[in-house]
Amino acid sequence: MNEYAIRHQIDYCISNSLIAIENRNADPSWFQQITQMANNLSRISVNLENTKANVKYFGQHQINRSAPQNRFSARQSMQSKNDTAVNLQQYVLEQWQKVSRALQRERLKTPWADNNQMELIRAC
Repeated sequence: MNEYAIRHQIDYCISNSLIAIENRNADPSWFQQITQMANNLSRISVNLENTKANVKYFGQHQINRSAPQNRFSARQSMQSKNDTAVNLQQYVLEQWQKVSRALQRERLKTPWADNNQMELIRAC
């Protein structure tokens, strides 16, 4: 499991989502981009969950079949890989919360939030 590559994929998805949210007035397909990135993140999350299950399953077999003097290192290896998968799942959650906060801010933003008072007076 390449932690750096997975983090890079997650960051790529999140940055594209945030850019789509910022440019939602100019880009009509912004919602499709966000749903595509959400699907990618959910796929990554499911793969991480499967990785955790596989690490536990094969790790237990490796521990049971190894010599007694090697069981400690096999257990450490299994625990390290499991911790990496758990940390990556937490990272996905933290990054997805950034997107949900940005969507919440855009939803609450009023049409006159970016205009100054003189432009509002002219508009009336």
